[in-house]
Amino acid sequence: MKLKYALTGLLVLYLVAMFMLAILPHLGFIKGVSENDKILHLTEFFVFTILLIATLSFYDIKDMYLIATVSVLSIILISELIQIPVVGRTFSLQDIIADMTGSATAFFVMFLARLRWKSSKQ
Repeated sequence: MKLKYALTGLLVLYLVAMFMLAILPHLGFIKGVSENDKILHLTEFFVFTILLIATLSFYDIKDMYLIATVSVLSIILISELIQIPVVGRTFSLQDIIADMTGSATAFFVMFLARLRWKSSKQ
């Protein structure tokens, strides 16, 4: 039970951090950020998706993966849209693709982990 609330809190904190970073002015002045931007996007949404699925798995939700998919796609779109008015930031289709790639990879990893867990229980 405690893990459920710890994961929920961590997910909320991670989401807040994601949005705080999204509204900061361009971080290109930090060495390595511009060069690794797409890797950072991919990693950010890989971790977010893992946290989201792990958190949702503690709740009795019938369509957990559908809810996770809609949530992730919504967060991806919102995180890009809120950057439009921020100086030095732009809406980027390449960022959306990197975000979706990270998320899809996380879904695949969680799917494989679930298959392995189910087979080990038998």
